[in-house]
Amino acid sequence: MKTASIFLLSSLLISLSGFEYREGKTTIRTTAQRASTHLNLPNIPSSGYVSEWKIRQDSLFDFNRGFLETAIEASIRPQSSQNLSLPSGAGAGVNPATAFEIKDLDWNGGGSLNARLRLDRFSYSKDFGPYTFTLGRQAITLGKGNSFSVLDVLNPFSPQSLDATYKPGIDALRIEKIIGDTGGMEIIITSGSNQKRENIIGKYRKLVGRVDTELILGEFRQRKMAGLSLEGEISDLGVLTELGLIERDMLSDAYFNGGGNYALAAVLGLTKRLSTEDTVSLSYLYHELGAKNLNQLNQGFFHGPLTDKWLWNSSRQYLRFSLIKKLDSLKTLLSSLQYNLEDESVFFQPGISYNLASNLDLSVFAWKGFGKQSQISPAGIIRQSEFGDTSLGIGLFIKWVF
Repeated sequence: MKTASIFLLSSLLISLSGFEYREGKTTIRTTAQRASTHLNLPNIPSSGYVSEWKIRQDSLFDFNRGFLETAIEASIRPQSSQNLSLPSGAGAGVNPATAFEIKDLDWNGGGSLNARLRLDRFSYSKDFGPYTFTLGRQAITLGKGNSFSVLDVLNPFSPQSLDATYKPGIDALRIEKIIGDTGGMEIIITSGSNQKRENIIGKYRKLVGRVDTELILGEFRQRKMAGLSLEGEISDLGVLTELGLIERDMLSDAYFNGGGNYALAAVLGLTKRLSTEDTVSLSYLYHELGAKNLNQLNQGFFHGPLTDKWLWNSSRQYLRFSLIKKLDSLKTLLSSLQYNLEDESVFFQPGISYNLASNLDLSVFAWKGFGKQSQISPAGIIRQSEFGDTSLGIGLFIKWVF
């Protein structure tokens, strides 16, 4: 996998003849966040401000009877920003973009601005008979879940991320085949810096009646997994179901109880359309690799899937409520509430989105956690709930596409 990827990328860089520009777009995004915590710890600020500017160029080329997709993203963050380590649930999560990369293609600058240049997409697709091969850095998604997903394990977004415009690319070989009018299969092979990053996953999808069905079987991070995703409609309700069996790692998952070698994970989501543009949804998440008591909550933050960042929710059971309501032609209300059924803490994130122009959007978010707050002891910080330490915060997100 590593040799093949290096060979392909080298060939594309050397053989520049035959390129034909097909389409592209430039996106400018900026995020600004301010949050605080009630904890009074030495040498750690009780509040913080983080801002970041990103400019991204996506391009698609015809090349050698195939397609070359590229995306270069530059980001700038002022060093003067106080980078408070936001508590769980607050603001934007950090996605582990380098987890499945053969070679880190980022470049970080210095000085008064922390500048970063990243090659986020560089993949070549070509048809060979009924099969389509895509090799290189690309976005990979498993399952159908939006806010909650137990099957999207390769490089998932944090549910609280303000900027979820582009999923970070990973180095992979993907083989696709269309089956019939409404079906298809994929084989996904990823690689990385160590053996734990080498994965192979198969995916089969088919539209059965009005239900979009997806079957997943394979291995990731040296864990075997099997999954089923169903998305469709019952009467006027949209229904989403994900079921997964994930092999336990008896070393890294030592703090999570459960019988057998496999952990059960499930999502059930219902969406009701109130009008043409207004929706309300309710989701339930169950994951046996999540903590079910305070002891597991404190220990689990440093072990298992939470440190690998393929599972962002630290407890075993959650409810999530969300509302999207069009206020007028330019403004949309966005609101979500996440309830931890194990420790009874709550994370509330209201927001409003403004459509300033056909290619310009501005969103303002706030967030607040409710629950028991952490205690400080000689042994360190003892968590009393997942969201109790999340104080009031506010965030701004702007996206301009041209």
